[in-house]
Amino acid sequence: VAIKIRRGETDEARQIIAAILQVEADNSEALLIGAAFAFTDRDYSAAVSGLRTVLRSEPNSQRALLLLGRSHTGAGDAQLAQDAYRRLIELNPNHASASSELADLLARRGNIEDAEEVLRAKLEVTPDDRRAASNLVEALLLLGETDAAETEARNLMALDDPTGLAEFQLGRVLQAKESNQEAIAAYKLALAKNPQAAQALQSLVAALVEDHKADEAIDYLEKHMADYPQQLAPKLLLGAILARDGKRAAAEEQFEAVIALQPNANRAYASLASLYPDDATARIEIYKRGVSANPTDETLGLLLASEYERELEIDKAIEIYEVLIKVNESNDLAVNNLAALLLDYRDDAASFDKALELAKRFEDSKAPAMLDTLGWAYYRTGDYTNAIRYLEVATAGANNVPLLHYHLAMAYLKSNNTALARKELERTFELAESDFPGIEEARATLEEIGRTAQLD
Repeated sequence: VAIKIRRGETDEARQIIAAILQVEADNSEALLIGAAFAFTDRDYSAAVSGLRTVLRSEPNSQRALLLLGRSHTGAGDAQLAQDAYRRLIELNPNHASASSELADLLARRGNIEDAEEVLRAKLEVTPDDRRAASNLVEALLLLGETDAAETEARNLMALDDPTGLAEFQLGRVLQAKESNQEAIAAYKLALAKNPQAAQALQSLVAALVEDHKADEAIDYLEKHMADYPQQLAPKLLLGAILARDGKRAAAEEQFEAVIALQPNANRAYASLASLYPDDATARIEIYKRGVSANPTDETLGLLLASEYERELEIDKAIEIYEVLIKVNESNDLAVNNLAALLLDYRDDAASFDKALELAKRFEDSKAPAMLDTLGWAYYRTGDYTNAIRYLEVATAGANNVPLLHYHLAMAYLKSNNTALARKELERTFELAESDFPGIEEARATLEEIGRTAQLD
């Protein structure tokens, strides 16, 4: 199996694993590899199921615990992911990845102090762990503790890091402390050690521009490009500076150069499209080029679909979203947008049923927009009790979005709660600064409620 995987023959490897598990359902090695395939496919439920089977027979399997933490993270089960990582760290405090991945998970959930605690514990065990030290600097920056962050960044430099990471982190700290000249010097040291460091280059350019030294940034980028002509980052950065200065043709030349070097560089297409803020046709053609060169690129697909939506080319937007979902069934944004278009721009029962089937995955979502789509799908299919249930939660989570209040009002009205419907419609128009799908119905409904109230 390992040989097949190394050769890139993953289909054959999957078949071998499936055959092994048919004969020996509790084969730990096969289950681990199968879970890894499931993780790669974003089938986190299958990955977790296989890994739990492994851990029942091998509770101290570090490989299983690491992949379990990653699978729970992918599935959005943060607490279960934390539990898996902490079990792994308890087994092996020196594990190469567990502490940093746990700290990253905690930080993304806003638990910065807990992330700091995890990283400091790791550094007590392995004080020369550059990744943990770098992550600690980031955690301290998020906490606004710039002096402590500088101390840790200089400690990282003392580890004689050959990658330029220490200098880069020091530059970030110094920039946060508004010591731009020192930050610029640190970024240049990082790039001297590692000319491939795109983040350091981006931070250097940002610091120079912030310091009103755009010409110096351009000079640095042009020299860097001459030394490293195959790098994409300096071309993108130079294009951005030129675009900011209104030099569209010169900026376009840089972005096209990136595309010529790497046709799947989605950022280049997005940057190119940004040069045409008032020309939707030009933006659409650029994104169509990008999608044609990269049919499975989700970012470019979403950008193209969004342009079609803005131009009310709804059928084309729907087609793009359907392709994106075929590429990746876990693309919640594409699923949500497709369902919303079916609900707002189609009027047949089959479309409403399809939208509901798509949106049911959002039953446990915390995102107001997705809960709104689910609630509106229930409304369109005549289930007003469930419509109100989800639309109330959505509106509570995004109280300043007029569309959500309109949806809730219509659900209340269908449930014969005219008073609440009127209240929500009035709130809709208090908030509305532009048109939205259904605004005419909302206006007519509010007027009708008002006329009925006068008659009563």
